[in-house]
Amino acid sequence: MKNSYKVLGIVGVIILVCFMLANHTISLHEEMLKQKSYLSAAYQERADLVPNLVATVKAAADFESETYTAIANSRQSLNNAIVSGDDAEMAKAERELTENINIMVEAYPQLTANQNFISLQDQLEGTENRIRVARNYYSDSVNAYNGYVKRFPGNLIAGIMGYDSVRYYEADAGSETVPAVNFN
Repeated sequence: MKNSYKVLGIVGVIILVCFMLANHTISLHEEMLKQKSYLSAAYQERADLVPNLVATVKAAADFESETYTAIANSRQSLNNAIVSGDDAEMAKAERELTENINIMVEAYPQLTANQNFISLQDQLEGTENRIRVARNYYSDSVNAYNGYVKRFPGNLIAGIMGYDSVRYYEADAGSETVPAVNFN
């Protein structure tokens, strides 16, 4: 009778250890999937963010260019009117130049294309850093998971549960080429 309790105790411990190993396998697998999801989210953030940032910076730069062009054209009209000596044309050109300058100063006291370009650069750098960090975390979780499912006794439990090792993140061919930011 005492031997049967010992055998039952040993079997119980073995079953308990198997459950603990199975739960650990699941935890490592889920952690790896979570990190893979974070990596995908970082790529999605870049895909969503970059075109919108580029469009915003381009619009600001285009506006500034149009504003400066309008002022330059007004100044040229005023110079032409001064050279021609036409008082009516000179008064009209002077009003136009004053209006353009006032519109720019009142509505846009601080033109910001340069700041927008710097902000775009910062946003791009931050996004790429988040992607790099997500790749590192994913690789670390794959390393922990693969190490566990390949070593004894994890390999036995993983095999029974149908878990296999997974591949590390691999960059696509050509990804070493820096993506071009195009304002056209």
